[in-house]
Amino acid sequence: MRLGLLIPSSNTTMEAEFGRVIYKNEFDITLHISRLSLTSVDPTSLYNMKKELKPELQKLKDADVNFVIYGCTSGSLLEGKKFSDQIIQQINDYLGHGNRSSTTSQSVLNYLRILNVKKIVVITPYNDSINELEKNFLENNGYQVIKIKGMQLLQNLEIGRIQSKELLQFITQNLEDIRKVEALFISCTNLPTFKIISQLEDKLQIPVISSNSASLYEVLSQNNIYKSILKKFNRILDN
Repeated sequence: MRLGLLIPSSNTTMEAEFGRVIYKNEFDITLHISRLSLTSVDPTSLYNMKKELKPELQKLKDADVNFVIYGCTSGSLLEGKKFSDQIIQQINDYLGHGNRSSTTSQSVLNYLRILNVKKIVVITPYNDSINELEKNFLENNGYQVIKIKGMQLLQNLEIGRIQSKELLQFITQNLEDIRKVEALFISCTNLPTFKIISQLEDKLQIPVISSNSASLYEVLSQNNIYKSILKKFNRILDN
């Protein structure tokens, strides 16, 4: 698989997390990255990313990629699921030749459906305006958001500088009543989550997913070769 990642220009995490897992496990996948201008995680900036799709898709088309992930959670759910569907359709129409694609927000919905959960808690680096959009997106797609808590960060570079230990501490401080929820979702492709997912699952005894783990799961699930890997998916993330 030649995998194309469309990520915000200020994202410093998704490419690194994907690359470490893909190449360390010697998956038959190569990564091809294109970037869409973004520095501030606000609705206007997120919406403007979509306007840059065509030239970045041309670069991925030059590499003859055969699967594409639009790697931005908040940037793919601004107007609900229809916004994500439009991005997917635009990518597929432009690349043609049976190319397939997904967005991070769609990948999250797919993963939550596999987990067969409904009541979730969401941790984000975002401010309240973005959190409200995300909460609406999840609830409009059948999930009960028991709690959503953000770090109130606006600059994406700041989000990318958060360390796994810092994120783990923030999550632990905001899960005072975990008994009410069936899964934890850590949102944002610029948060470093792969090294703490298994640790959180062991501690909380509920499924834990992140934007990046859901996106990578989506990629691996496209190929039957990886079926055995998917059964122990979270354990490969922190190796």
